[in-house]
Order: sequence, then C-alpha cells, then structure tokens
Amino acid sequence: APSAPSPSLQGNHQRTRTTTHQKIRNFFKAGTLDIPRISHSIVGLSSILVGLHHMFKVLLLSSFSDVECTVRTILCTGCIHTFVGLLGVRRLNFKNEKEAARNAMFWPAPIQSLWLASVSLTEWGQGSGALISMGGSLFTAFTVFNVLLTVWQFSVILRKTGVRESNSSSNTSSNSTKQDSIWFKKSAHNAILVEFSYLFWMQLQMGTALYIATSAPLLHNFSSFMDAFPKMQYLLSNLALNTAFFNNLAVFLATLIRYKLVSKPENHNVAVFSLPLLSSIFIVWKVLSCFFLSYDGAMSSSFFSLIFKK
Repeated sequence: APSAPSPSLQGNHQRTRTTTHQKIRNFFKAGTLDIPRISHSIVGLSSILVGLHHMFKVLLLSSFSDVECTVRTILCTGCIHTFVGLLGVRRLNFKNEKEAARNAMFWPAPIQSLWLASVSLTEWGQGSGALISMGGSLFTAFTVFNVLLTVWQFSVILRKTGVRESNSSSNTSSNSTKQDSIWFKKSAHNAILVEFSYLFWMQLQMGTALYIATSAPLLHNFSSFMDAFPKMQYLLSNLALNTAFFNNLAVFLATLIRYKLVSKPENHNVAVFSLPLLSSIFIVWKVLSCFFLSYDGAMSSSFFSLIFKK
C-alpha cells in the first residue's frame, strides 16, 4: 500500500497555503483601505473584464477587421482604461528609488490610454466622419509627447531594473546592487519584454499616425482611403483599444508581483512570463492576417501605395 505523506511534507504544504492566503488578504486589504482605493479596484476590475471580453472577440470569436467598433464603444472603453490609470497614480511612491521602473510603467498609462482612445475618434478610426482631426496642432503635439514618453519608459526600464554589480568591493568579492527588478534579474531582459509586449506596438501606431498627420494632402487621401475600406477603421480602432488594455494588463501584472501573488521568474515559472510575448506574436499574426487578406488584398496594397506616394 502507498505510504502516507511525511509530516514534514504536510507541514510545508500547510505553510505554503497559509502564506498564499495571507498574500491574497493583503492584496484585497490594500485595495479596500479607503473610498479612492475601492473606486480604483472597481474601475480596475472593470478594465480587466472589458479588455478581456474585447480581446476574446477580436482574437478568438471573430477578427480585428470584422468586429464593429462604434464611437460609443470607443468612448466607454477608452474612459474605463484611462480612469483606472488616473485613480492609481495616487498610490505610487515616487520617493522610493527602487520603484522608479514600476512608476515609469504606471503613471504614463492613462495618458497613453487617452491617446489610443482619442486616435480612434480621428481619421485613424473614423475616416471622413472623424470627431477629431489627427492633423490638428494640439493632437499632433499630443502624439509627439506620447512617442517620447514611450522612449523614456524604455530607458528607465533599461537603467533602473535588474541586479547590477557595484564597484565597491569587500575583502572577498564585489557587492551586488539590487534595483527594481520587475521581472528578470537582467535589465536588458526586462527592457525587451516591456518593449515587445506593448511599447513597440504603441510606438508603431503613434509613429504611423504622426507620419500621416504631417502632410495635409496625405491626411486627406488617408481619410478617403478609410472611407473606401471600412474594415480598416475597425482594424485600427480595435487594435488601439486592445493596446490600451495590454498596457493596463502589464501594470496589473506588476502589481501582482509587488504583492508577491506572482513570483519573479525562475527556472520553474519563466514560462508564465513568456505569455506576454507569445500573446503579442499571436496578436500580430491576427492583425497582419486581417490587413493583408481583407478585400482580397486590395486594402493592404492601397495602403502601401498611399503611404509611399507621400
């Protein structure tokens, strides 16, 4: 007959369960300390649920170019993703140097979500029916600011994360200076993960929008192009909203790490931290499929002709 588990194994299992329950209690306690934190938790949960529902539709049930993205959807979803970031800023500790990288991910999130929702209301997502023109001086300045903001975020992740070897050494060996290691011990790994999980996709959208907005004739032709291919409107609007969700999802993951509900990657759980990159690859495949296959390829060929004939 199989032998019963040893008392030591039972004790370790019990301590692990107790520690996990304590971490979960601390996490929920931190989110319900006062009215602002309760509001942040509610809006944050709404952002996750709305984002997951939208991602499920465009990735699994249908596609980016087939799910209609109305102005009402953009406004509601954009407001939720933006407000959750605004409500979370007051909880950041800007005085703690070891949280500099987390802060660099957190406080720009509502600004970026606002841009992603706003650009979906311009010619980028509405064609000639745009509520805002992305060629306007204010919106162009807002786009430039957001591009520079993503570059600054990348530089902070590169400089402020990981474990660095300090120059000061003891009698035996050099000391290690631990910074804000969000995920990996090497800052380059953190920077690559953050860049290709969501920063690069924001930079790509912002850079393309800025390129189009700098030329009035190109912007006019782009608006006509969007009217001729409504699926391109859905594609770009759904992509922008999904990017805003991924931005908030990265912030949420960093919060789980801070409260130790998710462990930093070691050999046994590094696969968990590969999910953002794998998800990004899958999304890119879906987006490119929609872009090149819609209207039997006429949409993509017209877009390239438009862009390179500036």
